[in-house]
Amino acid sequence: MSKQKIAVLGGGIGSLASVYGITSKPNWQDDFDITVYQEGWRLGGKCASSRNPDVANRIEEHGLHIFFGFYDNAIKMMRTAYDEIDRPETAPLANFDAAFKPHSFIAVQEYIDEKWVDWPIFFPTNDQVPGVDANYREDNHDTPLGMISWLIKQLISHLKTNEALHQEQAKAEESPLDSVKDFIQDLNPFSHSVLDVVSSLESIDKHIEKALAGDLENIKLATLSLETILEKGIALLEQLFGPTFGTLTSIRQTLLAVEFGLYIVKGIIKEPLLLLDWDVIDHLDFRAWLAQNGAPERVTCSAITRSFYDLYLAYPQGNTENSLCGGNVSAGTLLHAYFLACGQYKGAIFWKMQAGMGETVIVPLCLALQKRGVKFEFFSRVSNLGLSQDKTHIASIDIQVQATLKDPSTPYDPFIDVKDLLCWPSNPNYSQLVEGDELKEMHINLESPWSPWQGVGTKSLQLGQDFDSVVLGISVGALPYITPELMAASPQWNTMVNSVQSSQTQAMQLWMKPNLEQTGWKMASVVMDGYQDPFNTWADMSQTLDKETWPQNHLPFSIAYFCNNFIDADPIPPFSDHDFPAREQLRVKNNAIKWLNENTGYIWPNISTQEGGLDWSQLVDLNNQEGVNRFDGQFWHGAINPSERYVLSVAGTNKNRITPDGSDFSNLFLTGDWVDNRFLNIGCVESTTVAGLKASKAISGYPERIFYVKG
Repeated sequence: MSKQKIAVLGGGIGSLASVYGITSKPNWQDDFDITVYQEGWRLGGKCASSRNPDVANRIEEHGLHIFFGFYDNAIKMMRTAYDEIDRPETAPLANFDAAFKPHSFIAVQEYIDEKWVDWPIFFPTNDQVPGVDANYREDNHDTPLGMISWLIKQLISHLKTNEALHQEQAKAEESPLDSVKDFIQDLNPFSHSVLDVVSSLESIDKHIEKALAGDLENIKLATLSLETILEKGIALLEQLFGPTFGTLTSIRQTLLAVEFGLYIVKGIIKEPLLLLDWDVIDHLDFRAWLAQNGAPERVTCSAITRSFYDLYLAYPQGNTENSLCGGNVSAGTLLHAYFLACGQYKGAIFWKMQAGMGETVIVPLCLALQKRGVKFEFFSRVSNLGLSQDKTHIASIDIQVQATLKDPSTPYDPFIDVKDLLCWPSNPNYSQLVEGDELKEMHINLESPWSPWQGVGTKSLQLGQDFDSVVLGISVGALPYITPELMAASPQWNTMVNSVQSSQTQAMQLWMKPNLEQTGWKMASVVMDGYQDPFNTWADMSQTLDKETWPQNHLPFSIAYFCNNFIDADPIPPFSDHDFPAREQLRVKNNAIKWLNENTGYIWPNISTQEGGLDWSQLVDLNNQEGVNRFDGQFWHGAINPSERYVLSVAGTNKNRITPDGSDFSNLFLTGDWVDNRFLNIGCVESTTVAGLKASKAISGYPERIFYVKG
């Protein structure tokens, strides 16, 4: 029997995960022949990054990327890739444990009384290991009911370990927390000790554990008891949020977190169907769902709520003008994301890459897949998917050939070496291309559809000759341009393309002379969220400094990455408007300069002016420019290309996503953060990886098991 030829369109995480899954099947080459078609010179999609040889080989990202501790599928894939490329122990990023390091500190920001207030959160580490086979066990706790069980276990732990709550009650004038102790003592109507409360909670948890094991009758017993506790707890918190407690930051933040949790539990237990299925409330925005359950504005508009809206860029059209209390994201999906991120992480809540996304994730995947026998066709931009006459399957794939190799007998070598580490360059390796000099002279961006470069020709891949099956990993923003025939033939496809939304994003990276402590930042190396728009998310990425090649007279001692939504251009022009990318880059630059002139004083007081803006002399600039011109020596990026727009999970739209094997076309399989992966339909590496593995399973029956996916 002849091999099945698979054309994989796009080289992002979803496509690479699909290919990884298929090629993990023993003796896969007996059954499949796989070619990945990628526009431009690098893989990665939204996760692409590169090195700039003209500026200290610095890392230049699309935005901020950090792995969460629940990324079992993505991390297992990366562990396998590192094992297979088998680098020497002394090599940089020799293995997964060298490439990713645990990170446990997060700071979210509150805007209280017209000033910013820190909310530092340290997530305890645990002895679990992400991405290992031991985690494959059927996990019935990954449900809303399981989330309640986790929350109750956290409360039991806090009550057992808080010695103050076990001591004799203080007199009223001695402690502002008496009412909290009274509440704890009164939770159980039959006793007045904290240990009795713990016993009651443990009894409730046993009912939930039985329900999780399949005995759903125990849900009624558990929820009846929880309703009593919730009623008392919410009533008490209403009293506590008075003038005194509002001025005590640590107490107020603790109570706010408790109240946030109580309203989540209240919302879950009042809808029986929600106990077992996150998607039941996906027709609602998360903030609207909280409000529907009675949560006051201090909860719905709190920093703890906003932080996840910012994390998942949950602002349609990129509009963050009301980010403190606006946005839109599917309620069940975001609730699930909270639980996975905060309650299901392994080892640490974050795993920080020790270099750029390109060389930490995409290069090892590419090398491993090349070693397995996968072929990559760079400089191949997909322009159209053509249907068969009966509209039932893909019959042709039109491709714009962007460049040709000087030596067609040798595959394109996409990498450069930086300090013994293979990396993607910021431009193609021109010396390998017939058109290299022309592309360089014209400063052509081969990843931009607005480029004046029309390629050097076209080719059409034909069913039965060049491919049998197609894996479509190009993101939803590009589908109106390349799948008009599919939209016309399939109402499902048309609805999906027109309803699943995406947003432009913007990012900037700063290389600074002082180290983090010298900037005046008052806490540890941080991932910060919920700060001032339009760059509300910041991460200290100074751990990447040793992977760059700065000269001794221009050494940075800290690196800051910022990102956020970017308001869509109105209108987004046709591809014939070749100046559009330059205008958008200038808009990002102006946003960044304005932001830096107004908002660094709070986070970096030692390197800011009295007016709260950045002292520009603190930036590293190889050209030694003066004042604000030193910003020209930094990096900024507007993610405006249709395929790199961030995919949103707007309320009511996830139902219109299509599963990896449900495209309506018999030989077309889907992957990416825009499909219905039946796990977590939100923009993150783990969701994308799950989609890729499910596409692989639909094609090859492999992998047999996927983390978090039952059955």
